[in-house]
Amino acid sequence: GVDSETAKEATLSEADLPRQKEAIKHHLKKISHYDKRIQVNKLFQRGFNGAAIISSFDSLEEEG
Repeated sequence: GVDSETAKEATLSEADLPRQKEAIKHHLKKISHYDKRIQVNKLFQRGFNGAAIISSFDSLEEEG
């Protein structure tokens, strides 16, 4: 029930999750002086996937 373009995009975004998480960690170092809400907005503006952003913040909370 899903068109092929949507399915392809979802598959690619999930496959790219580890790369996005690494890039997010890199960008978070640059924007660490902002509060979390602003950090999330800036990451969305950079085009990161919502799942990758949430997963990255979850990983950071688990680490520290």
